[in-house]
Amino acid sequence: MTLIQAVLLGVVQGLTEFLPVSSSGHLVLAEFLLGLELDGIAFEIFLHFGTLLAVITLYRKDLAQIVRDLFRFVRRDEAKGHEQESEIDGVRFFLFIIIATIPAGMFGLLLQDLFESAFSSPTFVCGALIFTGVVLSTTRKVQDSTFKLDTFKAVVIGFAQVAALFPGVSRSGTTITAGLLLGIGRKEAARFSFLLAIPLILGVTLMKSLEIVSNPPESMELFHYAVGSLAAYLSGLWAIKWLVGIVQQGRFDRFAYYCFTVGIIGLAIAWLR
Repeated sequence: MTLIQAVLLGVVQGLTEFLPVSSSGHLVLAEFLLGLELDGIAFEIFLHFGTLLAVITLYRKDLAQIVRDLFRFVRRDEAKGHEQESEIDGVRFFLFIIIATIPAGMFGLLLQDLFESAFSSPTFVCGALIFTGVVLSTTRKVQDSTFKLDTFKAVVIGFAQVAALFPGVSRSGTTITAGLLLGIGRKEAARFSFLLAIPLILGVTLMKSLEIVSNPPESMELFHYAVGSLAAYLSGLWAIKWLVGIVQQGRFDRFAYYCFTVGIIGLAIAWLR
């Protein structure tokens, strides 16, 4: 892998991790088009770490509020804390994130081989991108609302996230769409989707990091991985800010056309090869 390829894949990861177009699917297609066959998953772990830092950076105030509210709850502090914009206190929001994370964690462990086998099939990825486009299309006529997150909605969003374990199915696309269809406000749906990414990305990163420890990359590879991670971080910051604006404007469904286009073109290229 060259330095330019590392930067390119880092940008692809950062943009597509948060835009509703599937980061895993785009990485598979990008590596396929670049003719890369990476040994192991070390590089992907570095890229995911970069996107994880992007979420933490942009939502650091929300995370700090959750920690403060959890601390008050544990101490049974009677002093009233500051309310969040969503009017959901940190303790409840933390519980919603845990509840919504359970389905993906459970199915991810039980069906790990099935999900990982899909990464070797560019044809499957292209089909999954078309499926993502169909999902996004369902938000075309959804109006903004003032409904808030609750336990039932968190469970439904959690199961929607399970589908994103397949490469080509967008995690942000399925979770934000589920939130919008359940009547959650646009800004709230996007915020919950991005914060929900933290435990999933962190869990995968920690689990797969053991493979890096047992088979560490060479120094030059490590440098390329670090540069790719930085590229993923910077592009991830931009992607989150841009997508939040798109969701709030009610234009989320427009990403469907992109997914349809990439999926169809990818299928044509895969079949021609």
